[in-house]
Amino acid sequence: DVWNTTTVNWINGGSPSTYSDGSTVQFDDGVTGETQGAVVLNSTVMPTALTFENFSVEFSINGSGNISGTTGLVKKGDGPLTLATMNGYTGVTTLQGGVTSINTIANGGSSSSIGAASSSAENLLFTGGSLTYTGAASSTDRGFTLSAVDAALSTAEDLTISGEIVSTGSSNLIKEGAGDLVFSGTT
Repeated sequence: DVWNTTTVNWINGGSPSTYSDGSTVQFDDGVTGETQGAVVLNSTVMPTALTFENFSVEFSINGSGNISGTTGLVKKGDGPLTLATMNGYTGVTTLQGGVTSINTIANGGSSSSIGAASSSAENLLFTGGSLTYTGAASSTDRGFTLSAVDAALSTAEDLTISGEIVSTGSSNLIKEGAGDLVFSGTT
């Protein structure tokens, strides 16, 4: 399905609708249509809040557009999510469930699959979900906060993270994938 402001492919209050900036957006297993969770984004959208709560449907966001504004992104449920757009949103990315795959990562303040929030560890939260980086070897000054047991960070290529890493309680991180994962910041 296409995510834009002209296509009637949203449900608002139980009725078919178009998307409009400033809306609260939720993607979940109730999606219908022939493309199911494959979302094409070829424009800039600015939701107020963005949640993926999927258990069985695999969601992906692809295209030349981006998610912008002050929104964050919350990933809930065991189903996978792929973010393959250069997003400029500046809110917190919270990984509560499932695996979120990204193909770009950048320094804080720069657009990437997980937005353009600052490098603060408070802007990327592992609270039950995992992250897979599928892009080329890279480095980032972004930090993150771990507050879950057995959160995973997977990378096929080398990835250096120089931002602060905060761990709460008995949380831990499992490294997966063939690439080297280097932490050069404060822990």
